[in-house]
Amino acid sequence: MGGSIYADTSRVDHPSASRAPGVYYETFFEREAQPAFRTGVPVFVGFAKRLGRATQPTSRIYHLDRWPQLYHFETIPESYLGHAVRGFFENGGEHCVVVPVESAHQGPDMAKSLKDIFERGGVLDDLEDVDLVCVPDAMLPDIRASRQTVYDIQSMTLEHCHRMGDRFAILDGFPANTTPRQDSRDRGNRGIDSAVSHWQKLPPDHGALYYPWISVKELPHRWKPHPSIPEMPCDEYYERLSNQGTSGAGFLKVEPARLVPPCGHMAGIYSRSDARVGVHKAPANELVEEVLKLEIDFSDDELAELNNPGVNCLRGTTGGGIRVWGARTLNGHPHWSHINVKRLFLTLTRWIRKNMNDVVYETNDPHLWECVRARLADYCRNLFDNGALKGNSPEQAFYVKCDAETNTRDRWEAGEVVAEVGLAPTVPLEFIVVRITQNASTTTVSGLNLL
Repeated sequence: MGGSIYADTSRVDHPSASRAPGVYYETFFEREAQPAFRTGVPVFVGFAKRLGRATQPTSRIYHLDRWPQLYHFETIPESYLGHAVRGFFENGGEHCVVVPVESAHQGPDMAKSLKDIFERGGVLDDLEDVDLVCVPDAMLPDIRASRQTVYDIQSMTLEHCHRMGDRFAILDGFPANTTPRQDSRDRGNRGIDSAVSHWQKLPPDHGALYYPWISVKELPHRWKPHPSIPEMPCDEYYERLSNQGTSGAGFLKVEPARLVPPCGHMAGIYSRSDARVGVHKAPANELVEEVLKLEIDFSDDELAELNNPGVNCLRGTTGGGIRVWGARTLNGHPHWSHINVKRLFLTLTRWIRKNMNDVVYETNDPHLWECVRARLADYCRNLFDNGALKGNSPEQAFYVKCDAETNTRDRWEAGEVVAEVGLAPTVPLEFIVVRITQNASTTTVSGLNLL
């Protein structure tokens, strides 16, 4: 059907018709263009100062060059926001949104400014086309000094995604050098048990946790020359540079690398994978670009300890670069433990909200039910054709119901249209069923603890 939408329309004295005067009833079929729909678009929340007359609460960024100045804000020195945005574009991201936070607080109290962003009715709620959420500055040293404060910020991030119903949070673990040393099993302070404990403390909601941190090149505007350069006479400056690179190397020492949380790089990988294949492709075994090294290299046994509960790791491979090892959500339920399955259904929710709002103006009758069923079936067939679903035929991959069985008299009297969709994603091994309820004000997608 290719997105066809059918409607019955009565035309009275149609001016363009070559007919005798009178009243005519005509049935016609119309194909409506579907709104543009993209995935892998993150919002980055972090500390920055607005420049000049900038008043917009958010900035949409489509390329990396000159991004802070071009979009009228400047990151603060300790922020990880700039590294996250750069890592996103370096790993294949094409479009993101930045929410710069200007904190009226200092030290640990900066956390309140981040929490305020996630309050209901805030600027994040109004963003369109965003389906990923990253908060790299939840890991600022002054904030992560209290692990509970980080848990609170990340929990609010997850609650925001749950409330919106179609967003997914990419969360960072703590750097290994901050894990509690009293944990005797964190051999040499490698943070294994602490990372698992972190995963367990978060709500089993719309998100995934990544560990360890990564070492990346410092942002160019933060490179620092040797402090003695400004006072050094020119002839001595030349002499030091001409000494065959021995003391000159130390003389020109800069700060080329910084340890940062991995959420920005992971957001780029999500976006890259979505563009190449689709949300049904798990963001696992993907190459992480522009990383100098990992904070920690884990053994196979250590990786198993982390991955089995649901902590997604980055690992170095011989000749294969640094890759993503794991694609697990924070939810232990078999249906929702895989990132690609979770995001597939979140994307279904976004698609329904974007493409089904017009039905609220139609008469609630069997004709409308068939229109809804056909439109949903068309979308599911597209998923099947793109390899998002399992089965040798559409009948094995999905089903859609919107009829008298789903639309009982009680539903009809409440002004609701109810459809049922069952999808067989590539994992797990059975149908996952959700119900779509449409009324005059909202579209609700529910079923099987859709967290």
